[in-house]
Amino acid sequence: MSMFNQATMPCPVCGTPRTFDLVASVNADRRPDFRAAIMDGSFQREKCDSCGSTFRTQPLMTYLDMARGQWILVQPGADVRQWKALQEKARSVFAVAYGPDAPPEAQEMGRDMKARVVFGWGALSEKLLCSEHGLDDVNLELLKMAVLKEVPDPPLKDQNDLRLVGIEGDELVLAWMSYEDEHVSSSLRVPRELYDEIAADNDAWKPLRDELSADPFVDFNRLIVADPDEETEGETGTGPLAHISETAEPGDQDDESETEDDTPKAAKKPGAKKQKSSAKPKKKSPAPKAASAKKKKKK
Repeated sequence: MSMFNQATMPCPVCGTPRTFDLVASVNADRRPDFRAAIMDGSFQREKCDSCGSTFRTQPLMTYLDMARGQWILVQPGADVRQWKALQEKARSVFAVAYGPDAPPEAQEMGRDMKARVVFGWGALSEKLLCSEHGLDDVNLELLKMAVLKEVPDPPLKDQNDLRLVGIEGDELVLAWMSYEDEHVSSSLRVPRELYDEIAADNDAWKPLRDELSADPFVDFNRLIVADPDEETEGETGTGPLAHISETAEPGDQDDESETEDDTPKAAKKPGAKKQKSSAKPKKKSPAPKAASAKKKKKK
């Protein structure tokens, strides 16, 4: 069943206290309306009785949809910088609930489930959209990497993430979204055939696919967001485009003495640095078109 805690928080605009039910867990099998509300952005969106403004607190919950094989630990967007520790938390919690440390009956229930950890509402909605439309989340992240390589001056700064926000006809709609307030600064459309090409390419994308699918945090941000404990003073990031630009194109290996490319670098996320990775796609993909009190239960 779905669990909520009664919480009182100030309106972020006028400061008036607002009491509401703050989600702790969602069981989408019993409450498909919650799943629909997460996808349309209305879930946990509150309205202030004093000033009329709406706001949405950052998520801190678990999400379960056994019919679709999804178990997700959902954390606030800003927690992404602790992704290594939190993916281990997701792994251990899932192991006790449905994995190898669970009772045999629970293990059977969790046999076909995938454990994930996401950061922010946009990231959660994206996973649900993938399930809704038959997309593999690993291949979606590879698609984003292909898109980033082709899009000039992507807004990779502040709290922007590239998220799947919809599918219209034969196009996937991606948007640059802030994980803090879900504000969309821009969007682009990518032909579904590009996703299909990447999904079918078992060779060129295999190393990156294996790396992304090895852990609960399936998001290309794992390649560019540094653990704060690993950062050194004064060190800055290079962004995912720089990571992807290391990809060897056909013939590149024959001449390692060429001068460095003077192509302008991509924008950087503050406090982020590139994570070392041996995984690289072998060839270029086609360009895209463009505080809580009393706990209660809800069945």
